[in-house]
Amino acid sequence: LRGYYQDGELVVDFKLVALNYLRSWFLPDFAIVFCEWISIFFTVLEDGDGDSSGSVKILRLVKLGKILRLISALRIIRFVRVLEAFIERSMSEVNRMMFRIATLCFFFLWCNHMLSCAWFAIGTIRPSEPDVRWTEFVWEVHGEELPYLETAPWYQYVTALHWAVAQTTLGAMEITPANS
Repeated sequence: LRGYYQDGELVVDFKLVALNYLRSWFLPDFAIVFCEWISIFFTVLEDGDGDSSGSVKILRLVKLGKILRLISALRIIRFVRVLEAFIERSMSEVNRMMFRIATLCFFFLWCNHMLSCAWFAIGTIRPSEPDVRWTEFVWEVHGEELPYLETAPWYQYVTALHWAVAQTTLGAMEITPANS
């Protein structure tokens, strides 16, 4: 259920919420979706006849769509400000400190997740001249020798995450990159 505040009161009536959305964020959201639809439409219709003017127009629409998405993302900044004001009013100092620490830990883990996914993708997708990648080494798992890519997906993820955490902290890791 969506709603908005008007003069300090929460309005949740569907018609009023729809009218408020039409007056405020409908046009930017529609422009974003419209640019995406048009670029998809032209991509499907383009038959590869060598005419680059159509491609230039599609690139302009894609750029416009990205700019509009960025503008739309600025709403998140407003949401964060509202959330910070709510936390400031409703939580004690100790709870705010715990919330900030939890937020920092979550951000740290998210960044390490992204780093581990990128490192795993580089190890599996990127071409290597002598075909020696870190993901192709044989590992000992529970006393059994297995190629890394044949181990369980959770083991692959935890290993890549462990490497990422070791890179962003002072920890050590036996795994070293081997792509050439």
